[in-house]
Amino acid sequence: MTMVEKSPGRQRIVTLLTPEGVPLRLKLAGMGDRLAALFLDLLLGHATVIAVILVLVFALSDLGETDGLFSIVILLLFFIRTPYYIFFELLWQGQTPGKRALKLQVVDRKGGELQANAVVARNLMREIEVFIPLSILLMITFGDAYDPQYWLYLGWIGVVLLIPFFNSYRMRAGDLVAGTIVLYRPRPVLDTELADGNRAFAFSTRHLEAYGAYELQVLEDILRNPNRPDRRKTREDIAGRIVKKIGYESRISAGETDNFLEDFYAAQRAHLEQQQLLGDKRADKHYRSQKQTSASNKAD
Repeated sequence: MTMVEKSPGRQRIVTLLTPEGVPLRLKLAGMGDRLAALFLDLLLGHATVIAVILVLVFALSDLGETDGLFSIVILLLFFIRTPYYIFFELLWQGQTPGKRALKLQVVDRKGGELQANAVVARNLMREIEVFIPLSILLMITFGDAYDPQYWLYLGWIGVVLLIPFFNSYRMRAGDLVAGTIVLYRPRPVLDTELADGNRAFAFSTRHLEAYGAYELQVLEDILRNPNRPDRRKTREDIAGRIVKKIGYESRISAGETDNFLEDFYAAQRAHLEQQQLLGDKRADKHYRSQKQTSASNKAD
């Protein structure tokens, strides 16, 4: 289940409910940033095509064969542009170079892992939505005879471009078909306080970066086994280790141990689910995120 709410500044916040039942709150990508990302990708993706076109123009001009040049260009654009988007969105978990530059990411609308078939579907739909009709329009415009279907193709492009403005998730037709939405990939919406507002303890992103899925599973097993003979001592020991490991600033009294562990579990699980949704899976406390690895490589 997903919900959209508007926050101050006209920013839209999407709440995704993951298959495990963890609600994640993330910022919905703005149309301006999405268009900017598309423009960057068009520049990058078409650079190769433009180079090939220039070679063809000079080669065919010398031979005097320019009649089929426009059709060749259209085919080149299709066979380079579409694989460009599919390749990068599969490689970078829903990101292209343009989306990366604008910190955007395509995710599954139901909170699950982004599937390859969804990536292929949304990008093939882009061709049907805009690029194929636009190519036909250009062929009609520069053709010898007027085609009455000109206004039909023009109207089609106008309608599909308006679709994102008429749904709360800003989904284009390709997103509707593929079951995807585009979000900002920054820090969580509640970066400094990821725990539920009704909980006694709050945790920052820094606190939650210390552990991974393995440690969360261990904690879950302990919380689900309340009848152990050494239950109290075990929980106090674990709470003490967590406080030390994450550098928690507040003091935890003996009577608050259970609440602390339960709140930490809830916040940690939400954090890991969010990272997994964005393609960053943390197996255990020894894991290094893509961002950390990239920073380390640059430093080396």
